[in-house]
Amino acid sequence: MYKKLWIAILIALPLLSYGQVIDSLSYKNIEFRFSIAAGKETSQPVEISIKTISFPDTMTGRLINQLINSKIYSYNEDSVGSNVYSFTGAFLENYGDFRKDFPDNPMSWSIDRKASIICNNNKVLSIEFFEYVFEGGAHPSTTYTLMMLNPSDAKKISVEEILIPGSYDPLHKLCEKHLRISRNISTEQNLEDEGFWLEKGKLPLPENIALTSHGLRLLYNSYEIAPYAMGQSDFTIPYDELTKILKPEYLPSK
Repeated sequence: MYKKLWIAILIALPLLSYGQVIDSLSYKNIEFRFSIAAGKETSQPVEISIKTISFPDTMTGRLINQLINSKIYSYNEDSVGSNVYSFTGAFLENYGDFRKDFPDNPMSWSIDRKASIICNNNKVLSIEFFEYVFEGGAHPSTTYTLMMLNPSDAKKISVEEILIPGSYDPLHKLCEKHLRISRNISTEQNLEDEGFWLEKGKLPLPENIALTSHGLRLLYNSYEIAPYAMGQSDFTIPYDELTKILKPEYLPSK
């Protein structure tokens, strides 16, 4: 029954493309929402929400779209889709397997994914990926991923490439300063006493760092430096504090 229903739904999936945004590179916003009753055992439907972006059909645009699609439409290690149809089918199939294995479990599933532009100029294209997913566990999972690309060839830009050599220590100090500001923790308070996990007494740089239109954004996901209950730590160091840390070409032009 599930299989036939899913096939019918996939054929009729709405895919809405709207608006064209122009910063340095032009792109379109794409939005998709899907909801289906999970069964009489639960009043909550299975829900899928996708908000993403698409670049023009040029050589660079296609490469950027491939990178975005690989993040937005991939689902578990066994299923890597390239579009909303394969992604939705894989998610619903996995939910169907879950219901077969646990028929008395009333929990429904939901997934929400977004891709959005946080910096778009002639030097860097920064993209934020967001995922909220609940698959019947103790609590939902929320994850952010930041990616920097070269807008001319779609190659990924690493943090090392934008930093002046030897600037890691100053960046670490700024990172701790702005983490404390974002969490309202004074310099006299010990971060470990406040619930943070340090490496040899030092705050590690986050896995996700990217340039934005306002500065350098640093984002720690749940469990990266603190328990789930403390959530994400997300803050931006303004450009005027980065003049001796970022290479000049990545600073805003005067």
